[in-house]
Amino acid sequence: MFKNMKVKVSLALGFGITTILSVSIIIVMLLIIDYQSDTYASIINSQVKANELILECRIYTNNAARNVRDMALDPSSKDNETLEANIDEALANLDLIIREIKEIYPLSDGKLDEYIDAVSEWYGEVPDIISAVKSGDQQTAIRLIKNNCTPKLNNMIVIVQSISNNLTDEQSRIIANQQRESQNAKIIMIAAAAVATCFVIFMALNIIASITRPVKQVSVALKGFSMGKLDIPVKYSSRSELGGMCDALRTSQHVLSEVIGDECNMLEEMANGNFDIDTKDESIYVGELSSILKSLRTINGNLSNTLGQIMYSANQVAGEAMQLSNGSQSLAQGATEQASSVEQLAATISGISKNSKNNADNSEQASKQSKLAGSQVEESVKLMEDMVLAMEKISDSSNEIGKIIATIENIAFQTNILALNAAVEASRAGEVGKGFAVVAEEVRGLAAKSDEAAKATKDLIEHSIHTVNEGSGIVRSVSDSLAKTVEISNDVLESVYLITQATEEESESIEQVTKGISEISCVVQTNSATSEEFAATSVDLSNQASLMKELLGKFRLRN
Repeated sequence: MFKNMKVKVSLALGFGITTILSVSIIIVMLLIIDYQSDTYASIINSQVKANELILECRIYTNNAARNVRDMALDPSSKDNETLEANIDEALANLDLIIREIKEIYPLSDGKLDEYIDAVSEWYGEVPDIISAVKSGDQQTAIRLIKNNCTPKLNNMIVIVQSISNNLTDEQSRIIANQQRESQNAKIIMIAAAAVATCFVIFMALNIIASITRPVKQVSVALKGFSMGKLDIPVKYSSRSELGGMCDALRTSQHVLSEVIGDECNMLEEMANGNFDIDTKDESIYVGELSSILKSLRTINGNLSNTLGQIMYSANQVAGEAMQLSNGSQSLAQGATEQASSVEQLAATISGISKNSKNNADNSEQASKQSKLAGSQVEESVKLMEDMVLAMEKISDSSNEIGKIIATIENIAFQTNILALNAAVEASRAGEVGKGFAVVAEEVRGLAAKSDEAAKATKDLIEHSIHTVNEGSGIVRSVSDSLAKTVEISNDVLESVYLITQATEEESESIEQVTKGISEISCVVQTNSATSEEFAATSVDLSNQASLMKELLGKFRLRN
C-alpha cells in the first residue's frame, strides 16, 4: 500500500491516522467521562437532592409539630406567639420545599403525591389545633394532636421512609448501571486502544519497511561503490522518492560501467600501440564525466603527436647515423692509410739519418785524410763524386719528405673537417650524440696536433733541403776545384771542416725530423684507433636508430 506512495505522504498518513485514532479515543473517553459525570450529577441533583429536601420536610414538619405540641401543652405561655410564628415559618418553608420536590423528584411511583397529600392533611389539622390553643381549649388541642395530628405525622414518616428507600434503590440501580456501563466502556476503550495500537504498529511496520527496504539496497550498493563494485543489483522499484533514488542509482551504475568499459577499451588499444582510437558512444559521458573523455583524448593526441615526432626524429637520426657511419669508416680507413704512410716516412727518415751520420763520419774521415790530399786526389775525386751522388739522394729524399709532409697536412686538414662534421652531426643527434661529440672533439684535437707537427716537420725539411742545396753547391765547388786541391789543401781543409759542421747540423736536423715523425706516428696511430672506435660507435648508433625506427613502426598513430 505504501510502496508507490511518497515518503512525505506515507509519513503524514501514518502520523495522521495515529493522531486521529488517539484524538478519537481521547474524545470518546472524554464523552464517556462527561456522560458519567452527567449521570452522577443527575443522581446528585435528583435522588440525593430529593432525599435532602424530603429530610428538610421532615425537619420542618417535626419543628412545626413540636411547636404545636408546646402550644397545646401550655396554652397560656407567653411564647406561644413566637411558637406560632415559628409554625407559620416552618409551614411556609414546607410549602417551598414541596414545590421544589415536585420539580426534581425523579420517580413516578406515586409516593410523592401520597406524601404531599399526607402533608396537606397534617397541615389541615394545624390551624384547628392552634385555634383550640388560642381559645384555651387545651383538651381539644391535645386530643387533636393525639388523635389526628400524630397519626398523620407518623403516616408521613412511613411515606418518607418509603420514598427514601425508593430513591436509594433507584440511586443504587443507576450507580450499578453506571458502573456496568463504565466497565463496558473501559473494555471497549481497551479493545479500541488495542485495535488502534495494532493498526498503528501495522502501519508503522509497513511504512518502516517501505523506507528501510530500498534504503538497505541503496546502502549495500553504495558500499559496493566505495569498493569499486558496480554490479550490485538494486531491485526496488516504485513511484516514490525512494524509487526515484533507486532508479538514479541504477542509472549511475549503468553509466559508470559503460564509461569504465569504454575507457578500458581505449586504454587497452593505446597500450597495444593503436592511438587511432576514439570512444564508441560519446553520449554516455554526461556531466562531469565529459572531462574524463576530454582528458583521455588530450592524452591520446599528445602521445600520438609525441610518438610521431619521435618517429620523424628517429628517421632523421637513422639517416644521419648512416652518413656518420660511412664517414667514420672512411675516416678510419684514411687514418689507417695515414699511419702506414707515416711508418714509411719514419723508415725513410731513419735511412736519411743513417746516411747523414755516415756523411758526418765520411766528412770527418775526409778531414783526416785531407792532409794526404796530394796522394789521395784521385781517391778524393771518387769520394767527392760519391758524395755528390749522396747529396743528390739527400736532396731527392728531402723532396720526397716534403711531398709526404704535404700529404700529412692534407690528411690532418681532412681529419679536422671530418671532426667538425662529426661534431655537427652529434649536436643534431642531441642526447644520443653526446658521446660522438666528445669523440669528434678528440679527433679534431688530434688533427690539429697532426697539422702542427706536420708544419714543424715541413719547416725542418725545408731547412734541411736548403742545407742540402747548400751542401750540393759546396760539393760542386769542391769537385770543380779538385784540380787545385793540392795548392789549396788548406782551403780544402777549411771547406771540409765547414762540410763536417754542416753535416752535423744536418744530422741534428734529421734527428729532430725523426722525433717529429715519431710524434706524428703516435698521433696518427691514436687517430686510427679513435677513428676505428668512432666507426664502431657510429655503426652501433645506426643499429640503434634502425631499432628505434622499427619499434616506433609498431605504433598506429592518428592522422
